Amino acid sequence: MPKYRAQCTGNALAVSKEKGTPSVKLSFVAFYEHGDPTKPVDKQMYADLWLSEKAMNRTLDTLFEVFGWSDGDLDELNTKNELLAGIEVDLVTEWETYNGKPYEKVKFVNAPGKGSITRMEDASAANVAKNLKGVLLAHRQSKKSQGVAPPKVERTALSPEVKRPSGTSPVTPVVGGNPADSDDLPF
Repeated sequence: MPKYRAQCTGNALAVSKEKGTPSVKLSFVAFYEHGDPTKPVDKQMYADLWLSEKAMNRTLDTLFEVFGWSDGDLDELNTKNELLAGIEVDLVTEWETYNGKPYEKVKFVNAPGKGSITRMEDASAANVAKNLKGVLLAHRQSKKSQGVAPPKVERTALSPEVKRPSGTSPVTPVVGGNPADSDDLPF
């Protein structure tokens, strides 16, 4: 599985077109192949942290452990599109084929050294956040009762070489062969 060091460039709540599954959609720029800064890359990549009942705890753990997100409601991930921007991560990807076309999919978003979806309308994002608020509060309470504090996450300004195409939001797919701009993806 390919691994990359990357920087988050934006976030939003999203919903899959086929099943209507909500997610936290993250955009990244990969800088280099993990473990080897002499192999620079410049890839726009996207990840979905799913908000389904089955994936919810893993998603909340990732937001907590990787991004240090421990305050606020889920809807702020939709209204503050650069809330997680500037945080470096390690991305683990795998190649998949969909409709005969290969694409590189982000499988895991990890803290450094650790192991086309439509953006939701604000009202829909607020509704998802409201419906999941109990789960969110229970997750945070569980972490507190375990004595686990959110990690100190160092936020840096977006690197000058990280430039978003003009007129695009942090999670708008970049046209040009990126599978994220295809409506043919299975998510």
